[in-house]
Amino acid sequence: MDSKNVNEILIFNDDESSELSLSELGLDNKIIRIFNPSDWGFSGRKFRKPIYLNKAIEIAKNDKILF
Repeated sequence: MDSKNVNEILIFNDDESSELSLSELGLDNKIIRIFNPSDWGFSGRKFRKPIYLNKAIEIAKNDKILF
């Protein structure tokens, strides 16, 4: 899959002590969405990767997903 087929990028921030935003990362791109732990009420969980992978599949708009 080459980059011309990419029309959505999901970023999952696993650091509940700081929220990420596109402007903080120096990005201004409508195809990138950032999700922070507070988006799902997470608090005090050290390992969220399986939860974020499931969420990514659930909210992705495409039929092709690359992790």
